[in-house]
Amino acid sequence: MKYDSTTRLSAVRKNTPPRSRRPKRNWARCGKSGKRRYRDWNDAKLALKDARFVRAIAEADGGACRWDITRQYLCGFCEGWHVTSQP
Repeated sequence: MKYDSTTRLSAVRKNTPPRSRRPKRNWARCGKSGKRRYRDWNDAKLALKDARFVRAIAEADGGACRWDITRQYLCGFCEGWHVTSQP
């Protein structure tokens, strides 16, 4: 199909394969703090690793990253793991 200024957007969408997207995850929340609840230490550690990666990419591009987490901890209320920016 030839694309030009007269091509309708719906025709372009029909001929374009769907984008692969990460499935949206509904995170469990802590009843006390409302923070994301990770079920084990490894999940919280992966979130920390992802945050460091996102921050490094943002800084390399000259931007800033709001996701500033530094450590994970065990919550005594929900018995799950949370991440925090506090040292």
